[in-house]
Amino acid sequence: MSCEESYLAIRRYLTDEREPYAPGTHGNTKRKIRKAAACYVVRNGTLYYQRRQKGLDEFTELEVVLQAGRRKELIDESHIVTGEEHLNQHHTWESISQKYWWRGKI
Repeated sequence: MSCEESYLAIRRYLTDEREPYAPGTHGNTKRKIRKAAACYVVRNGTLYYQRRQKGLDEFTELEVVLQAGRRKELIDESHIVTGEEHLNQHHTWESISQKYWWRGKI
């Protein structure tokens, strides 16, 4: 299952009470979806990854970005800041990590 398919399966599990799994989903895959879904929440149709903040009892919610094209746009936007200043790779990822999430990002 690709990352995008995985995120779509999690979103379906969290939002579709009548049929939380796609037809033909096997038992072991269902278990993996249920387990993974514990770290996510859907708000206004958007999937968010919940990350616990160190030393606090609250979560930071990061928007899950499904489309590869949007990921590239976010990287490009974060790489060049006001005044045409370019951030290095570390600072670019640090900037993106404050609001967005996807597997393999870091």
